Amino acid sequence: MPESIDLSESALFSLYARYPEIKFESSQELLVTDENFSSPCSNVTDRDDTQISRESESTAYTTPLRSKPSFVEPAEGPEGPNLAEFLEQVRDARLPDVCKNGFSDLARMIEDLSFLLSHSRSQTLEQPLRLDKQEILRQSDPLLKLLRRANLNVKDEVNKVSCIKGLAPFMVIPSEHDLWSNYRQMARLIVEYTALPCRTEQKLLEALAHLFDAYVYHPFLELLAVEAIDHETQDRINELYDALMSLLANYKIWCRGMVDIKQTYMVPTRRAIRNSPKVMQEIREMEASKTAARAAIGRPEAPGMQPADERLIQELNLSTSRRQCTVPPRNRRRYRREHTV
Repeated sequence: MPESIDLSESALFSLYARYPEIKFESSQELLVTDENFSSPCSNVTDRDDTQISRESESTAYTTPLRSKPSFVEPAEGPEGPNLAEFLEQVRDARLPDVCKNGFSDLARMIEDLSFLLSHSRSQTLEQPLRLDKQEILRQSDPLLKLLRRANLNVKDEVNKVSCIKGLAPFMVIPSEHDLWSNYRQMARLIVEYTALPCRTEQKLLEALAHLFDAYVYHPFLELLAVEAIDHETQDRINELYDALMSLLANYKIWCRGMVDIKQTYMVPTRRAIRNSPKVMQEIREMEASKTAARAAIGRPEAPGMQPADERLIQELNLSTSRRQCTVPPRNRRRYRREHTV
């Protein structure tokens, strides 16, 4: 690589005078000296089979000068997603069986759809392309429905998070006396109306998105680059891609929403409670009263736990009847007439 050129002050002044329209000192352009530099989004060799270039929007993978697709099978190995490894991750994950079954079903559906695309592709460009449109639409329909239903469930959780943030316990600024009560109200709303997302589930969704890209979407783009594909098939593959990406994006929004509730509302309130000796003393007294009440409920001889005798019941009935006021007949009829319309 040639060394940098050192210019004297007089030479620099003549350069400035020769090109007055150029503002050298205010230029913000990135001067690239590496002859192999290809893109700010990629730090690896500029090949169309690298993982980073596939994810980038400005590499040789997307340039019009890229080579023709090679029609290879989906990448399986250390450089690409693997269906068997994904299913093993699902089996080893600490998730409910219904969640594991859902991820396994999605992966199997992606595999079936990839089988149709891989067997529809010809190994040579001279042979015509054979796509079974009806079979692709039929097999992709349950996959699309499952992704959309899961996306609706996640959107519902996102809406619940936004809803409780607008309720009074989350909007008010409680005084020191009301800190404990406000904290319990927020905790009850969170428990009753929201659900906690799972980091393991989010990682599996990300792995599923990479699996779909390697097994379905990337082969579909290769086919589309060399052969005309009907619009229904294109729309279906794009709908699957959009549904999966929307599911992953909304799941991340759900996670951020719950983290925001913790950091913005619960942690500051809990910290304020711990820093207030008066509130801590009130909590200890309240917990002691609740413990004594629970112990009294279990003892029949405790005050208020004995059954009342007949004389007390009769006195209570008499005192209740004395407090009942007699409604005049005219007012009683008017009252009934007004409420039976």
